[in-house]
Amino acid sequence: MEHRVHKRESIDLMAKLINRGSVVAVVRALDISPGGMRIETPGIKLRSGEGVTVDLYKPGYPRGVTCCLNAMVIHSGLETTGLMLSSQIHLHDIFHKNRAEPDVITRKSLHLP
Repeated sequence: MEHRVHKRESIDLMAKLINRGSVVAVVRALDISPGGMRIETPGIKLRSGEGVTVDLYKPGYPRGVTCCLNAMVIHSGLETTGLMLSSQIHLHDIFHKNRAEPDVITRKSLHLP
């Protein structure tokens, strides 16, 4: 049974997972919706209910964080982890407006405070 409120869109972004100020892992974000995302986490087991900060950036982009989101682990499997974002985001700019400038995904373009 599907419980999603919003459809997820495929993405190709890197995600640095941070917990309590320490980097837990650098992984690939697979898809995202206004309320959640799925990340590739082979061999990394995260606890359900655990809070993480997710720094998103384009693959190959030199050390520039393009977006920072707070999230909670909903489920963690052998290959992927589902995250619920702490506040809903607007995805329009990720998929449309920034195509001309693919390395520019900012808190402002995601309509975050």
